[in-house]
Amino acid sequence: MKKLLLFNLFFVVFFFSRLHAQRPADINNVYISFYQTVLVVFDAPIQDFDRGSSDILAKIVSKNKHVIKIKANRENFKPTTLSVFTDDGAIYSIRVFFVDDAPSLEYRIKAQGKFEGAGLTKPDTASALLNTVRKNADTISSFKKMACHAKARNNGMKINLRGVYIDNGILYFHVTLANQSNIPYIIDYSKTYQRDKSKAKRTSVLEQEIYPLYQLLTPGDIISNKSGQTWILTFPQFTIADSKFMTIDLFEKNGDRHLQLKIKGKDILKAKPLFP
Repeated sequence: MKKLLLFNLFFVVFFFSRLHAQRPADINNVYISFYQTVLVVFDAPIQDFDRGSSDILAKIVSKNKHVIKIKANRENFKPTTLSVFTDDGAIYSIRVFFVDDAPSLEYRIKAQGKFEGAGLTKPDTASALLNTVRKNADTISSFKKMACHAKARNNGMKINLRGVYIDNGILYFHVTLANQSNIPYIIDYSKTYQRDKSKAKRTSVLEQEIYPLYQLLTPGDIISNKSGQTWILTFPQFTIADSKFMTIDLFEKNGDRHLQLKIKGKDILKAKPLFP
């Protein structure tokens, strides 16, 4: 009887382990490992891409511009993003996770949206858009400090929202970080969410993670003691209802100085034209 029970238990464990290993790839979620190369396939040729961090390696296949190869640059990295721009004007925002054994070695990703750059021909739209976003982010980073729209602090670290800008369907969030302590702040990873304000009992807080198109600050960056840093985050334009708010969360490597910046919908609606 014991042998039969052990056999049945082994069969159940084996069955579910195989089922887990063969699970289909999640759309816009890609799982990569250190020893395997994963291929991500797009409907149109890839013009350009931007990695959320140096923890992942990415390269467009030279003989097939529809495919990009991704591999982990180190093990057990925190989830990061990969933004891909194709020549049909589509923008793909992909969340990349580390696993020991990749469940799939090939993914086909669906587009989240398309943006047409003003005055640009279609084949050049995606690449030119990313270059424009990067250039605009650099421009905003040089802006003088403006009135603080939202702020938070934790053990000598401060985070402030200095402004929100809009240009050609792209939102730019100008954030500043200040380290007033004597201990450098090493960025581990960041996350951005849209959250429901409801805090009623027995009601879970609804949240949706949103991914930056591009950001001018990456994991591993260090904010030295008694110094500051500018952080620019960009997203395809959106608005949120009064019952929701946006949060920008920043986590410290080997530390507990977690920073959370809450942004109201009215702050987003007050976005200023980047070029009036």
